[in-house]
Amino acid sequence: MSTDTASPRRPAWPLRMWNGLRRNPIIYKEFRSRMRQRRALWFIILPLLGAAGLIILVSLTVLQESNAADFESRRQVGQAVFIVIIGIQATLAMLVAPSISAGALASEHEHQTYDLLRVTLLSARSLVWGKFVASAAFIIFLMLLQVPLLAITFLFGGIEPAEILVHTSVNLASVLYFCSLGVFISSLNRRSLPATIGAYVFAGMLSVFLPIMLLLVGTLVFGAFDSANLPPLMEALMMAGALLLVALSPAGTMLTSEIFLQDGDLWYTTTTLSNGVTLYSPTPWVVFLVLSSLLTLFFLGLTVRRVRKKDK
Repeated sequence: MSTDTASPRRPAWPLRMWNGLRRNPIIYKEFRSRMRQRRALWFIILPLLGAAGLIILVSLTVLQESNAADFESRRQVGQAVFIVIIGIQATLAMLVAPSISAGALASEHEHQTYDLLRVTLLSARSLVWGKFVASAAFIIFLMLLQVPLLAITFLFGGIEPAEILVHTSVNLASVLYFCSLGVFISSLNRRSLPATIGAYVFAGMLSVFLPIMLLLVGTLVFGAFDSANLPPLMEALMMAGALLLVALSPAGTMLTSEIFLQDGDLWYTTTTLSNGVTLYSPTPWVVFLVLSSLLTLFFLGLTVRRVRKKDK
């Protein structure tokens, strides 16, 4: 009598990715070594002290100028505290993340440990993803330390849960985006300083310079046409282009998303074209999440390809 042994089912790709990251030694090594450094303590203390100091200063300023028992005054304090915390998280994402991740691979060349790292059984993909996850995890850890301070906003009021969802999601996506960019720039350099400068320059070009230049060019091009006589297709293309330009910048995304939230538009918004057709479009923060995710995978893919090319 023969018995058939069924082969074990292969787990789904999210589970396989999670298991691969959980067993990646680079993540543990990088995170532990970074937390043991003296500057890690300053990365933890300074944002918290800065946030606490700004919260106290803003709260006292608003309460002194108005009645503390007034509901509208408390709302203003809650909104001011929320802006301070989200601003600090955005600073960590846009300024600290590129510098942390820019030395991921370049520092290995500086310390002459890159060749030793590549003769191990660790694949190029595991190396790149390990460096990326370790850098992003440290920044996200610093951002999570600010979360208890958000409870103050609920004590004062003035902040909706949708606002926390939008701005926190944009900041987290920005961390992944800028860390992947920093790791890619790090693969192009053998020293940490040029890699850090390159990461800041490249991030500034993608997030600030490129949207402004495209906006100016678009204004000059479409300004030559009479907006009242534009065909509906051209109107739709202009709106889509403006949405993509805004979604290239995390700061622009958060500002415009806040405007849409004031109108009650969380996931999508509607616009009526000149021919009476209603155009449905996602809000800027949704576009930013999709665009930043694609760019993150793109930069990580380029980095893996470059590391493999070096090994040949």
